[in-house]
Amino acid sequence: MTLVWNSVADPSGVTYRVQVQDRRSYGGWVDAPSTIPGPAYCPGALTETHCTFIYLGDEPGPLDWTIAGRWRVWAVDGAGNVGPTSPWWEFLFDNIPDCTETRTSQCR
Repeated sequence: MTLVWNSVADPSGVTYRVQVQDRRSYGGWVDAPSTIPGPAYCPGALTETHCTFIYLGDEPGPLDWTIAGRWRVWAVDGAGNVGPTSPWWEFLFDNIPDCTETRTSQCR
């Protein structure tokens, strides 16, 4: 998955911070990756206006079997001033197994 955002300019330089969260089946959100141990997605101060990672996913939704995540980004200038945080952007993945690959009742 690749997240992309618009750049901002500042004479002192700019880096970007990204927060990615997983949806919980019981409701609410937690910082990702939350179900599989590993480093945070898009960690640290990024100098590019994109971040690519393999999304490990959250728990499938109880009714729709989708996997959901969300993300937001903000800029920090060279003097350490933090810019406004973007709105949350959500993404969904269909997590329903294909009937040709499995023999469960939960297939298409």
